[in-house]
Amino acid sequence: MTETLQRIHVFMIAGEPSGDALGSYLIKELKNINKAEIYFSGVGGPLMASAGFTSLFDYRQLAVMGFAEVLPSLPRLLMRINEVSKEIDKVCPDIIVTIDSPSFGLRVLKRLKRHSQPRIHYVAPQFWAWRPNRIHKFKLYVDHVLALFPFEPDFFKQFDMPCSFVSHPAIETRSDGNAGEYFRKRFSINSNSTVLCALPGSRVSEVKRLLPIIIKVVERLALNHTDLHVVIPTVSTVNSLIKKTKISGVPVTIIENPKDKFAAYSASDIAITASGTASLELACALVPAVVIYKVSWLTGLFARLLLNVKHVSIVNLIAQKEVFPEFIQENCNETKIYNEVNRLITDSNLRHKIITEESSVIKKLQTVESSPSRKAALEVMRIKQEFK
Repeated sequence: MTETLQRIHVFMIAGEPSGDALGSYLIKELKNINKAEIYFSGVGGPLMASAGFTSLFDYRQLAVMGFAEVLPSLPRLLMRINEVSKEIDKVCPDIIVTIDSPSFGLRVLKRLKRHSQPRIHYVAPQFWAWRPNRIHKFKLYVDHVLALFPFEPDFFKQFDMPCSFVSHPAIETRSDGNAGEYFRKRFSINSNSTVLCALPGSRVSEVKRLLPIIIKVVERLALNHTDLHVVIPTVSTVNSLIKKTKISGVPVTIIENPKDKFAAYSASDIAITASGTASLELACALVPAVVIYKVSWLTGLFARLLLNVKHVSIVNLIAQKEVFPEFIQENCNETKIYNEVNRLITDSNLRHKIITEESSVIKKLQTVESSPSRKAALEVMRIKQEFK
């Protein structure tokens, strides 16, 4: 007699490109490990959609960050929070997975009328970086955390919050050894060019603040480095802004296809990146980089008062020291960034030192059991089976 397998419905919420990427990897692995039919819906982006996900609305509406930046979008965000919570109550999925963006996901979970399925949060909120007491409220609406970094489970254990280290999918998405060379040929980039990868962020507010600074830095670099070529991988949330980029005296290659992003990293000699997932992806590709970030003065003021960590870059946090130089707020200016990037171009010993440190960061993220995405998928199913 053939066993009848019940369909599994996984409801997922991802509010920005990095979450969209994580969600797409998780969907693929959940399909791989389940014999039963599995259905995915919720809020996500194009990568999740390509993996078989149905989204309630365009996730780009959620891509805002910072106190001053969120205020103008508050009515729309509240409307979407209400819409998503009602949808969950209506369809009653078997599993709920919120991916990063805890401010939105937690507010959705808070509004649910019943708790009849496991609520899993993928990407541990950075309570260890600022206001750790927020975890007490978080625990009321989340059953389990899937952490990307090895030091996080010990932190959550202090608060009796179930947490599993699954590692970061950035270590499984690295290109092979010939990808950089092939990328240069495909996009007609000279093999002798110094390729600078520019990553100004995935939110409109980030790009508006950071891209003009990057352009000024590159134009100054080009005066002394005539072989410079800039590559800018972009995402759907900021594609229209990025495509307008022009840099005087420097060829620019804009990469719109997410599948080409990691090959672009492999082709790059150095990088300037906004703080975030991209910095870790660059480290996994062994690209020396500088990290920049700038928010409104009001958001920056709050951050200064609340943050209790020395570094903001993921790479530096994992290494517990400065691997990538950071230029934040008032230090995020053309002259300081230019000086450091110029050092990266001219000092091969400095580049080698950073690459060595990047290799150490990768080792800390590697897991023996399986790839990060597969481990996350296995944890999701284990949590579902044990949920009462």
